[in-house]
Amino acid sequence: MLALLAEMARAEKDTLKERILSGLAHAKKHGTKSGRAIGRPKGTALETADYLAKHKDIQKLLKSGQSIRNAAKISGKGGSTVQRVAAAMKAA
Repeated sequence: MLALLAEMARAEKDTLKERILSGLAHAKKHGTKSGRAIGRPKGTALETADYLAKHKDIQKLLKSGQSIRNAAKISGKGGSTVQRVAAAMKAA
């Protein structure tokens, strides 16, 4: 019984590997990119000045001495957004 289950798991793994390689070959054939290395499409990321202009409320909160957590709570935006704004403020 255990040998049968092991054989089924191996067959499933082989099938999965074959499907992944087939998908990668299809993407390469059609000139598309795949995977984590793609990143954001060009032209969709905001410049630092535009990003800061978009989040003026967070800037005011951070400049007034609020912590990142409090600024996120008060503004109703995510903590990671507030962190990115704080980093952009330092870089600018």
